[in-house]
Amino acid sequence: MCQEKKRLRWLDCAKGVAILLVVLGHAVTSAVRKDSQIVFTIFDCVYFMHMPFFMFLSGLGYQIAEKKYRECSVKKLLVSKAKNLLLPYAVYTTLVFLVFVGANMLPKIGDMMKNAGYGPISVWQWLIGMVIGDNVYCIHVWYIYVLFLFTIGTFLARKCLPGIADGLLLVLAVVLIFVKWYTGEPDIEAYSNLCNWAIWFWLGTKFNMDKVKPAVGWLLFGVGVILFWVDYLGVLPFGSLPYGFWLHLPVKFCIVIGLTVIIKSVCTSGNRGFEYLGTHSMEIYLFHQPFFGSCFGSIFYGVLHLPMALVICGSVVCSVAVPLLAGYCLRRTKFKVLFGLK
Repeated sequence: MCQEKKRLRWLDCAKGVAILLVVLGHAVTSAVRKDSQIVFTIFDCVYFMHMPFFMFLSGLGYQIAEKKYRECSVKKLLVSKAKNLLLPYAVYTTLVFLVFVGANMLPKIGDMMKNAGYGPISVWQWLIGMVIGDNVYCIHVWYIYVLFLFTIGTFLARKCLPGIADGLLLVLAVVLIFVKWYTGEPDIEAYSNLCNWAIWFWLGTKFNMDKVKPAVGWLLFGVGVILFWVDYLGVLPFGSLPYGFWLHLPVKFCIVIGLTVIIKSVCTSGNRGFEYLGTHSMEIYLFHQPFFGSCFGSIFYGVLHLPMALVICGSVVCSVAVPLLAGYCLRRTKFKVLFGLK
């Protein structure tokens, strides 16, 4: 029988920090950051490490749940993960498509949607995007799609190839990074992110957090942050070298591992705010985009020209508060299963 994994309070806190970074990154849209170097710098800082951090935490979650997964048959785990991940992915993508199709039919709103980059698409484009994990209106749901692939792929490899699975998965993750580096940026969002983040999920499934002392965590985080700024400010721009992509990996490693260790040491007994956000990260991640991240900034700043600070703060607050309210209401209905809520 497949049982629910136990929850670690510090891990929920870490997920709370991660989901806030995701929300902040989506709040500073291109329409906003093009007019402010400070906002652009914030965007660069967040995007440098927030998804490696989020995917590493997802790998840690898999590691904690693995003993329970071993009790599952392949069929039961596939059904369970399809229900918790692919079903919300498909349902939310469909709802957003229908809303945006309707919005694009309205004269004034339709013009704003087009100006914000959310013009009309065909049903065929939407269906293809859903199947390949590249949704025009819901780009952010690639994470749910890819997380399903990582989870099932890791489970099958370890079940069918015990003893050599982890080595093979590591080799595959490195090959995917090389493919991404060699071929550049492909047009398929899920494929691109599959290549980018496989190594971080793998690392999370293997990393022993108990062996890293808090002092080492602070040291790693400090070194990573210093190296990031040395590169970003052009003091020693190693990121612009031909192999700069690879040189960024150890910098991200230092920041991600260091930050996780720091959060574990500080929030061992939990932190109510971050812990609450972490335990509700699914609905925040799913529901905050595209309405309160990309659309909020693109329309209210790029089209209606409201003050930048008001738009960013409003986007962050709405991206957290509205999904939490939606999740609270849905959990009291039979529709909660459609969105992976428990």
